[in-house]
Amino acid sequence: MSSIEKTYSRQARYYPAVLTVIPVLFLFNVIREYMVVFPEGLFIFLPYLIQVGLSGAAFCFQIQLNRLLSKEIFQKRVFNGELNRPTTVQLLWSNDTIDNHMKLMLHNKIKSLFDISLFSMETESKDIYSAKRLIIVAVSQIQNSLRDNTQQVQHNREYGFWRNLAGGSLIATF
Repeated sequence: MSSIEKTYSRQARYYPAVLTVIPVLFLFNVIREYMVVFPEGLFIFLPYLIQVGLSGAAFCFQIQLNRLLSKEIFQKRVFNGELNRPTTVQLLWSNDTIDNHMKLMLHNKIKSLFDISLFSMETESKDIYSAKRLIIVAVSQIQNSLRDNTQQVQHNREYGFWRNLAGGSLIATF
């Protein structure tokens, strides 16, 4: 695993899990305190060993659950896969977040760098779904070309942190 991947995992996966696993661990402590009774003597360390094991398992489970929930909620439901992500919507001619002159410059840059011709205004208005699909391909190429860019990597970590924290917060709130 590269240092970039390690840093991403730590900041975007582990930190949200640490923050959202606290209520789960609290619940485990309550259950252990009231339901588990072990004999004293030789096995006095057993409740603590079980607690550490359960805490570690809960933490690992929380990491995966945070990712699963956040991807299910944000990427599939809110962003409709990639179709409604801000990067996709902003490059549409029908969206006025970016002025048309800047969009034309971006379309030309995408054409020159990646040989992808995004739709014209007229074509886009006739087939918005295909226009979005083509923009998704172009944005994917841009992201791949910036994979080693420190600002892009930092943005990905921040996005992953907040996305996973939001997914884990649903569990923590429950």
